[in-house]
Amino acid sequence: MRPLLVFALEILLSTAASAQDDHPEQSLGPRPTTSYEAVDGLSQTSRYRLASHPVGGILVKANGREDTVCTGMLISPELVLTARHCFMQKDPDTDELVPLNPSQVWITLDYVSQAQPDNPVELDPVPVELGKGDLDYAVLKTKASVEVSTRNIPEVGSAPTPGADLFIIHVPVGQPLQLDRTGCHATSTPVNGDFLRHVCDTLESSSGAPVFDDSRHLVGIHIRGGKSRDADSFNEAVLLSSILNASDLVRTALQRHGNDTPATGDIATAAPPTETYRLSDDPSVFIRTGATWSLQPNDGSEARRLVPQNDQTNDYILWLPSADAMFSFPKSGGAVKLKRSGESIWEDFGTATLSAAEAHN
Repeated sequence: MRPLLVFALEILLSTAASAQDDHPEQSLGPRPTTSYEAVDGLSQTSRYRLASHPVGGILVKANGREDTVCTGMLISPELVLTARHCFMQKDPDTDELVPLNPSQVWITLDYVSQAQPDNPVELDPVPVELGKGDLDYAVLKTKASVEVSTRNIPEVGSAPTPGADLFIIHVPVGQPLQLDRTGCHATSTPVNGDFLRHVCDTLESSSGAPVFDDSRHLVGIHIRGGKSRDADSFNEAVLLSSILNASDLVRTALQRHGNDTPATGDIATAAPPTETYRLSDDPSVFIRTGATWSLQPNDGSEARRLVPQNDQTNDYILWLPSADAMFSFPKSGGAVKLKRSGESIWEDFGTATLSAAEAHN
């Protein structure tokens, strides 16, 4: 007789085809509210990692402190594109928006891991161009020219069609560079004047992040949230086409430096460490390669992508988007817990054993 665990996992995975398509835009059950993937966990040749090369956090020094306030992107050796409101603050007396007037500003390129130094490029704190009216964009100038031949500055894309797949590279709440692509797409009515409506997950300091179409073309700059559990809610970006209509500076920079053929440059290609956790009573395995996770089913079928959740515990917490379920188990191996869609209780789901030959410190 086959173990009960085998049947349970087969049933869970058999629901994959319909669960992802029918799930609302944001969690009503165990699904996390974000679906970020660390850029550090992507292969060096991944088109998403290549798309991250010109992107970084906008770090400002103002009011006696340094904070990563937004995300930005190099669009030429001397220009950075981000959101205008990143340089505004609320007046405590009037509650009105007033200029932030930072003393120093940087874009932190190559920030893929807290263990790896970033590459801060200092910018002139006074923007060389600010969008007018509803066009919430800003252009800043670098204090020294940046080599961009391997930075993969994107080409200009067209306004997305209804439901078109998108992805965003950003530094949510100042984290190392993150990718959002799971459930990231345009709404059914994506264009509203100068704005692009999308349902990609964003957080504080995501403003200014580039919004790409599925061909790695730049289509917008994220500027504000609004997405909630309401199925009709959405976030917004400024359409790139609207920025180009208003800005000769941005249009000329992207025409001159945008490149549809990603360059790898002198990027190191060492393979990231791998860990394999084998389920008890079942040949299925959890596999971690760098920061990327997958679940390889026992029947030899295609591996299912898992999204690690940001946690401060001694356990891994992994979301299976295709079945809208989460797994939890100790980083050293041990009891596996499962939380299914729409449920609040974790149930026992066997034991995961870290393969000794593939364990890493």
